[in-house]
Amino acid sequence: MLSCSTVGTSEIESNYSISGSTVIPLSNTAVYDPASIANGSSISTGITVTGAAVGDFVKVSFSNDLAGVALTAYVSGANTVTVLFANNTGSAVDLASGTIKVVVSKR
Repeated sequence: MLSCSTVGTSEIESNYSISGSTVIPLSNTAVYDPASIANGSSISTGITVTGAAVGDFVKVSFSNDLAGVALTAYVSGANTVTVLFANNTGSAVDLASGTIKVVVSKR
């Protein structure tokens, strides 16, 4: 797991309703400077999101242009979201440092 700096603590986003049930998404942000990613490879980092559990839904964003790199995230363990940057662009990509934001919704 690559290191990342947490900017804030886990926070609860605004509530919303689905079929009469209240859903409270969880979120966190972290500053991250990805290493250069060779074509056909990927790198990942972990972000703590208190309350996240395997099987929960995850949305992820990065504050800078991804230059064709695919960004995905999933809950890999209790309170841990793994964020994956996958490069299949045809050449190495060196992304600038930016902020990752993850939002987890309970299943």
